[in-house]
Parts: sequence; structure tokens; C-alpha cells
Amino acid sequence: MFKHRISTYKGEFVNFLKNGYGVEIFANGVKYTGMYENGKPHGKGRYDWHEGSYYEGMFVKGLR
Repeated sequence: MFKHRISTYKGEFVNFLKNGYGVEIFANGVKYTGMYENGKPHGKGRYDWHEGSYYEGMFVKGLR
């Protein structure tokens, strides 16, 4: 587990970057669950916002 002032991350690392499956919870309550590549969401993932809305789908280099 990696804790930072802006988020908490539990998952895989490669060369000190988030890589593979992981869960990140940001200080504002937003949660990302899914795949990472080179430190960014990449592949299938899901963002959950604290008010109940979510986006589930594919990410490419951090963008949906």
C-alpha cells in the first residue's frame, strides 16, 4: 500500500510506477479501481464519485 497526501493506492508497481491491477482512493473521496500502465489508468477500469455516480469502461494513458 502506498499513501500520499492526495491518495492511497493498493496494487502492483513496476519500476516504481503503478502498473497492473490497483485501487486508488483520492482525498476527495473519488475511487478508481482497475488497470494501470506506467502510472496512469490504462485498460478496463471504473471511477466512483462520492455522490454515487460512476464511469466504467476503457482508459488509454489516463484518458477515457
